[in-house]
Amino acid sequence: MDSKIASVIDELLPILGEGLSLSPIQGGAVNLSFCVKQHEQNYFLKLFDAQSADLLDRPRLFLQQQCLARQNLAPAPIYLSKQSEFQLDQWVDHRSLQQSQLSNVDKCRRLARQLNKIHQSDIILAKLDLHKDWLQYLHKGHVQLSVYQQTELQGLLEQWQQECEQCSVLCHNDLSFSHVPLDEDGVIFDWEYAGHNSPYFDIASCCKVNLLDEADKHILIQEYAKLGLLDPKLVNAKVSNMLPLVNKTYELWQLAFTQI
Repeated sequence: MDSKIASVIDELLPILGEGLSLSPIQGGAVNLSFCVKQHEQNYFLKLFDAQSADLLDRPRLFLQQQCLARQNLAPAPIYLSKQSEFQLDQWVDHRSLQQSQLSNVDKCRRLARQLNKIHQSDIILAKLDLHKDWLQYLHKGHVQLSVYQQTELQGLLEQWQQECEQCSVLCHNDLSFSHVPLDEDGVIFDWEYAGHNSPYFDIASCCKVNLLDEADKHILIQEYAKLGLLDPKLVNAKVSNMLPLVNKTYELWQLAFTQI
């Protein structure tokens, strides 16, 4: 790891100048995160897991984050390494919902407001390609499907495609409490899995990643429906229909990353 950090610093020197230091900070489940200090200036650096590099198109995601940053939805990206091994972003001082002392009710209401804000955005990103993602996870996890399992996956994909044809909006697809700032005007973090998708898949994913129980899920859906002037029963039904797809996506993702 020391040699990797040294190579990161070497590549950043022409970009930022002398006097750099890296301090590890708590990050995600796969990638490593650091605070880069240069005198009085701080930057956020994410060192990507090398074995997962083929799962994500980092140059495309860098450009995507630039679009999101211009709308104050994401931190501004500064530099993507030559081999797409790490990315440097602006440093944002913030407290997340995960770090706050708010009640779960208040946290879920704030999640709903952030979901609504994202879904109302006019930013155009590439459509989520769930079929391609699932195939990549299966390949990475060395999984061979039975005929029954293939039929099951195809049925789920058709259900998802029908929902997307009815409504497709900008979605985060991984909106955990740790990605949402306590300041509701602040930027949202970790847009790696973002894309145009069914908003109900995004809500279901939010329920999944935050391990919301039925009471919390109810609060989230009620607040989201109120903000969007939607029938909460309809929203609940559509989110429930998307939960098997979300569960399958996380299941396949876990299979892929247990091989890393």
